[in-house]
Amino acid sequence: MAILLSILGAIIVLAFDYAIAKVFEDIAYQKGHDGKKYFWWCFCCGTTALGIVGYLMVIALPDRGKQIIEEKISEPTPEELPEI
Repeated sequence: MAILLSILGAIIVLAFDYAIAKVFEDIAYQKGHDGKKYFWWCFCCGTTALGIVGYLMVIALPDRGKQIIEEKISEPTPEELPEI
């Protein structure tokens, strides 16, 4: 019975860690970074004592999404030019 509870507990911990890593992957993607490697940093480190490393790495990422949007807005297209 103890082995079954241990296995069930491990599955619950892994599922919870997966959910947290998925959220941090989405955050990295919204910041304009490839989220897959950040998912694995958060998931693999989350199951060990170094769990905070992956989370802090995603938190410290610079936001590149706004810069990409500003570059697209600053470049006028021929359709946006005013008529004289």
